Amino acid sequence: MQAAMRLCRWLLCWVCAWLPWTANAHTSRTPFDPSGVAFQGPHRNVLRRQPVPLTHRHVPNPPHNRVGLSRSLRMMAPPVPGKLLVLGGTGTVGRIIVKNAIDRGYDVRCILRSPRKGSILSDWGAEIVYGDLSLPETLPGALAGVTAVIDASATRAIELEAQRKIDWEGKYALVAACEAAQVKRLVFFSVTDAERFLDVARVKYKYVMENVIQDSDVPYTILRVPGFYSGVVSEFIRPMQLGEPVYLPPEGQGDEGVPYIAEEDAGRLALRALELPGAENKILDLVGPQPLTTEQILSLCKTLMGSRGESAQVNRVSPGLLRLSKNVSRFFYWGMSFANQVEFSGAKRFDKSPVPACDVLHVPSSSLESLTSYLQKAVGRATEGPKITVI
Repeated sequence: MQAAMRLCRWLLCWVCAWLPWTANAHTSRTPFDPSGVAFQGPHRNVLRRQPVPLTHRHVPNPPHNRVGLSRSLRMMAPPVPGKLLVLGGTGTVGRIIVKNAIDRGYDVRCILRSPRKGSILSDWGAEIVYGDLSLPETLPGALAGVTAVIDASATRAIELEAQRKIDWEGKYALVAACEAAQVKRLVFFSVTDAERFLDVARVKYKYVMENVIQDSDVPYTILRVPGFYSGVVSEFIRPMQLGEPVYLPPEGQGDEGVPYIAEEDAGRLALRALELPGAENKILDLVGPQPLTTEQILSLCKTLMGSRGESAQVNRVSPGLLRLSKNVSRFFYWGMSFANQVEFSGAKRFDKSPVPACDVLHVPSSSLESLTSYLQKAVGRATEGPKITVI
């Protein structure tokens, strides 16, 4: 009898907790009207730019309880000029941004979930503060005195739950906090042609955040990147070094070429976007000097790796396996992540040139590092090994 009563109490508590959530989740206050007519931001219902129409399945529900947060943020005093806040400072691109910014005389602050992991950033001269995008209440304090923000943070492909919590809800709160703190410029990293890949969760959230940023009062620069050279190292070079298989997209995909870019160049151009008035309120495609197909990349990596490259096992992912991964994803999270990553990396077709962005940022496109140069450094063959034609 007592067990039955405990069960009833548990069910009652669960229903009471569930009902407000469902009521909140089905409210009409969504970030985008699927018709592309209206934007419901944290403070207003205005539209300064028509977003590309989205279907219901592409638009996440709005973060909950954002109105109270936004009102409290609006009461903050204007910031003291002169401080740059970097999110994702422990990541590859983030570290480059922090180091270059400090070398150029910036007063840099880094927001970290685990401040003890920022020792190298602190040694360089950065201020380390606690903050967590999954805990929006930690953001206003981190933004106190900040006049500019560079968001180089990212979640991993397998972290599907974190993608929604951080890439959508957390960054929605970040934009609201930047607006309340009267930040003078927000530099946000996104994905090239994001509107074409809305079935990929990470890209979908990036695209939605582009629209949120553009409809806020924060001056911005959005940098769209197709991918970094470090991805080539992890997908091609490292498996060859470890004797593991290299996986390629299905036959007929990945043949158009992707203009990957070096992280060093992306970090350098992010600071330029922060400094130049001509980059304000612009979306720039940060792409490398030349698009490369998967076959070109594989051939280059094999040559650089010598005997280990020539003996590397190369497997192509079949379209059937891609479909199977998506079908089982409702039961196994890795399924959708695996399918999306392979499909996204293999089906991209970018007709982009680095010249327009470089012109805006007053940087010669010829200064961008080639993939060959980058990989030679990565495998320790910068000064020796076979002669490679630069591509």
